[in-house]
Amino acid sequence: MKKKSIINALIVLGGLIVVALILGIQLGLSQSFRLVFGSVFMLFLPGFIVTWILWGKKTISPIERFVLSLVFSIAIVPLVVFLLNKTGVLITSANIIIIVAAILLIGGVILFYKYKFKKAF
Repeated sequence: MKKKSIINALIVLGGLIVVALILGIQLGLSQSFRLVFGSVFMLFLPGFIVTWILWGKKTISPIERFVLSLVFSIAIVPLVVFLLNKTGVLITSANIIIIVAAILLIGGVILFYKYKFKKAF
């Protein structure tokens, strides 16, 4: 089962690289890779972590997890950026990357403790 997951991840990564290369014809390679992988980083990964925290491994189907990941990411990232803007934090692209990375790190720590101490959750 683990080998299948690795193969699926490599297929998705390969697909993203192909999309970035195709977009690179029009936009340039650096902008196309930034667009494709930045979109995944901003619009998918934060929600994906949240769906794993809320529903675990086998509770929802992969399509539901994908859609909910998009929805949660679209809800969480702007909300956190808005709240930080209200507290006086300067909103720049570098700060937004740091904010999203912090969301992913916090979610990863929660997942680590959730699966390490299953009885607590």
